[in-house]
Amino acid sequence: MMKVTMFALPLLATACDLTYDNKMSQDITLCVRQNGGVPGAAGKITVKANSKKVVPCHNNTATTSVETYFPLLGFDECGYDTCAPPLINTGTCIHYPYVLGQGVSAANSNWYGSIGYNWDGAGQGCVNCTYDYSLELTCTAYKTQKIDDNCGPSGCTPNKPNYAKPNSGVEECDSDSAITVTITSPSAGCDDKSYCCPDAKHCLAPGKPTPCGANSTCAGGKTCCPLTKLCVTVEDPCTPVCDAKSYCCPDAKHCLTPVNPGVLCANDTSCASGDVCCPLIKECVSVGDACNP
Repeated sequence: MMKVTMFALPLLATACDLTYDNKMSQDITLCVRQNGGVPGAAGKITVKANSKKVVPCHNNTATTSVETYFPLLGFDECGYDTCAPPLINTGTCIHYPYVLGQGVSAANSNWYGSIGYNWDGAGQGCVNCTYDYSLELTCTAYKTQKIDDNCGPSGCTPNKPNYAKPNSGVEECDSDSAITVTITSPSAGCDDKSYCCPDAKHCLAPGKPTPCGANSTCAGGKTCCPLTKLCVTVEDPCTPVCDAKSYCCPDAKHCLTPVNPGVLCANDTSCASGDVCCPLIKECVSVGDACNP
């Protein structure tokens, strides 16, 4: 890993601010890169968990390009990645799944930018990156249009690929209005009466919680959930956002791990110290990281 030498980025716009809104339960450090240089050498932006960070927009010139690289969670060093051939034209092949291209045009003073998967090195990007969070770009354009672009584990919407990588495409934003990039944990995609099963990868609705019978049998066309040992109704497919032993609770918005599957609780006093009674499945659970159901 090459050490980062910090220097001042020239030509920051004075009438335009960019807000990074981190809705995750952990900090994230963004790495600013100028003209294909070392990520982070043009600035490091640390956005604390569940907080916002406002920074000046950058100006575009004929000789200056600026990108902000979004790293894997837990990586806050910035700097070049050491990439094996043929990835010699990219220094972001290991730690940087997303990139934000950005800048204010000298021609019309509007901000132009895009969010997308890392396309560094003519599309080589980040070879084995995981996409553990999502980005959303919101702003107004021409005072009347609303821009709302999203990129996450399943790609980007809208999707205008750059070097075959998912990308929102370049958007114009009014530089004198709010421009926000929101960082969130991906949504499992279930409603408030169901949870995403990491095994079945479907939303499961427990209704009135009923433990599975002998040999994991259920009545009325219901299925026995292998995680909670409750009889459930199988609903739409979903994307698990917790580990293989947990589910994202739509009420608590945290990953919950059943401690005694198939045994119901009445309230928190029914559970061991440190555990709680989940209001959806009525089982004692241990509480993990925040999540987006």
